[in-house]
Amino acid sequence: MKGVKNSKKKIEQTKEEVLKYYPVTVHDQTNSYVTREAEPGERWDADDIAMDTTVIGVETKEAGSTKGYYDLAVPFEVVDGEDYYLVWAVYSDGDSFHHEEGCHRHIELFKTKEKAETLARKIQVHNDIYNEHNSYRSYHDKKPTPKPKDYDTYSLKYLNEAGVEMNCHCSWNGYFERLTAINIDRVRKHGGNRRSGLIQTRY
Repeated sequence: MKGVKNSKKKIEQTKEEVLKYYPVTVHDQTNSYVTREAEPGERWDADDIAMDTTVIGVETKEAGSTKGYYDLAVPFEVVDGEDYYLVWAVYSDGDSFHHEEGCHRHIELFKTKEKAETLARKIQVHNDIYNEHNSYRSYHDKKPTPKPKDYDTYSLKYLNEAGVEMNCHCSWNGYFERLTAINIDRVRKHGGNRRSGLIQTRY
């Protein structure tokens, strides 16, 4: 009986460790360029913008902390000298009056490259289905491939590093939005005070 109790206690401790989440700050820098200026006197017009982002590194706060801003929450602590894999999306956005290229969103951080690649492929397949159905018109000869039963246009489920099911909101699916790329960056701990930077240029 003692062995059973010890095993049960060990399982509970392991489960508690898996459910301990660390807030992640992604340090990056975005350069923003005005590619078309708004027409003077046009009330609703706005600048067209293009952006490019460079990821510098990541860091975690104390487990369970809710202080300040953070980008992600992961079931492990980021430590010095280790490689991690950040999955992030680049997409375009806008409205009837302006366009923005190079918008980005950090999605998940992994210890394992293979898990990061699995998520990236899943997002790409999800987006391919969206594009196929979004571009379909009744006069086309070929109908789109049927959507999977659990398919949701604006979100998808995936597994994080600990194997826990997570939900990803697909900001790049919409009338004006388009997915440009799914990136996987190998990153390390970055202990700087600057969370991110934005530099805007006009030309």
